[in-house]
Parts: sequence; structure tokens; C-alpha cells
Amino acid sequence: MQIPRGKAGKTLIAEVTRLIGLFNSSKRWESVAMHMLQALLPLLLWKPSHKSKNREHVKYLNKRMEWWKHGKLEELISECEAIQKRLKRSVKTKKESDQKAFCRLMLQGQVKQALKIVDHASDIDGKHDITTDIKKKLKEKHPNAVELKQSAIIDKPETETVIFENITQDDITSNTKNSSGSGGSKQIDMDT
Repeated sequence: MQIPRGKAGKTLIAEVTRLIGLFNSSKRWESVAMHMLQALLPLLLWKPSHKSKNREHVKYLNKRMEWWKHGKLEELISECEAIQKRLKRSVKTKKESDQKAFCRLMLQGQVKQALKIVDHASDIDGKHDITTDIKKKLKEKHPNAVELKQSAIIDKPETETVIFENITQDDITSNTKNSSGSGGSKQIDMDT
């Protein structure tokens, strides 16, 4: 969550300032002050739910600041773990709803929309680490080199230049905007 305005936000900023001051000025606390600061922000600024509002953020920040001041780290960690478990369940539910939507769209014959769901839900980034097994498979699929046949070479393309004279920047722009699809194995679409 973002740092709320008002008293709760000021209290958090004061604690952050105090920890930075301990790091800068106190030999005794210098070794742990930055570690405390790194733990403070994620623990205190964890959103209570995906759709929580600022009012709830203030309430939870005040409660967590009290726990922090009294050294009740077990309560802080326990609350954050409970929120994390809930987030994992929502990711699982999203995956299940994507599967249902894909099946529904395929049954309706809307293949393009169904594939969009697969593309957005996919964690494939289009590349693999090159291992000896992958190298072997690629070599098996690659054809052996052969001598070039002169009959396969076209000496001069038979296109008239007049075809290209009427192409304008506006033509290229409008045709580019109307094109669709992805960029192959990298799964980069034209909007990227």
C-alpha cells in the first residue's frame, strides 16, 4: 500500500527517520538499523486485501505500528503470512477462471479470443537455456547443406516500380494499426 496521509503516515515516516538516524549516529545500533528499516516497510505497508481502501490501510498501519513499537514481531509476521496465503488462493482461482473462459470460448468457436487468454496467462518467455539435449534436437531438425542450384536464383525481380510510388506514410500507419498477431516465439505483440 502507499503511505497514508495524516497521523498514521507521519508516525511511519517518524519511525523511518528514527531508524536512519540510528544508522547514522549510533555506533551501537549502526549494524542493525538498516536491517530493521528493510523489515519495517514490507511488514507495515502490506495491503490487508486486494481491494482494500485507504481507511482500512490507516487502521492496519496504526495497529502494526503499535505492534512494532512493542516488539510484537510474531503478530506482524503472522498477519502478513495470512494475507500471503489469501493471495495465493486468489491466483489459483484466477487460473481456474481462465481455464473455464478458454473452454467456453473454444466451444463457441471464438479461437482468437481463447488464444489471447492462453497468451496472457502463459509464463513462457519464448526462450530456453541451451543444453546439450536442445542442441542435439536442433541439429536433428536442421537440414544438411546442399549445393546451390542456379535455377533457384531469380536474376531480376519482375515488379513494376509504379506499385511502390503510391505508398504513403498514412498507408503504412493505417495498415500497421490494423494488423494483429504476435511476434512468434518471443510472444511480443505489436503494441509492445
